[in-house]
Amino acid sequence: MNWINAILTWISSLALAPMQSWSPTVVLIVLSVVAGVLMTVVFRYTSDQQGLKRVASLTKAQLMCLRIFKEDLGVALRCQRDMLKSIGRRLWLSLPPMAVLIVPFVLILTQLSLRYENRPIRTGESVILAVEFSPDAWPDDGGDVAIEVPEGVVIETPALRAPQGGGRPSTRDGHSALRRILSPPKEGALAGPVSPVPSEVADMGASTCATHMVMPPSM
Repeated sequence: MNWINAILTWISSLALAPMQSWSPTVVLIVLSVVAGVLMTVVFRYTSDQQGLKRVASLTKAQLMCLRIFKEDLGVALRCQRDMLKSIGRRLWLSLPPMAVLIVPFVLILTQLSLRYENRPIRTGESVILAVEFSPDAWPDDGGDVAIEVPEGVVIETPALRAPQGGGRPSTRDGHSALRRILSPPKEGALAGPVSPVPSEVADMGASTCATHMVMPPSM
């Protein structure tokens, strides 16, 4: 599987190389237009066009029947039944081109996700770094847990500890904590303004550590 990913990554890098200087929005718009044209061509040559035309004609006839016999409940219900059958038939005829398109498009979307789903931290931008620990991995005495950053990255606040299941987070030294109650790590994240206040150390067994960092303009 790794060699397949390596080949796909190499092909994607080669195809996207001429657009490296473009805005990501422009790149995605261009790729969407190209993908739409390719999907249309593939759909045309991998689907039963005659069958789709027949289904479309039947659907139009059933709509006309509904308009003409709208006051006859029995006829209207039969038209709706036949229309549902036509819709199912259309979906069935669309399965072969869908089966042909789904694999290459999943691979393409995976490569685009690797390149455009996330972005690097901008110079001067503040971020919150959160690390989740399992209860067994967190030492009973708090351990020597520290955050090391490369040169040029500034840690603005000490690490905070949020007990699993919610509670008052605390710093390692226990001299300050946040006034805000945190949700469990898997359900929410730190949001909104927070302020440090004196507090006792929270119980050990915390599952999340977080700190506030900033990328300085001098980088």
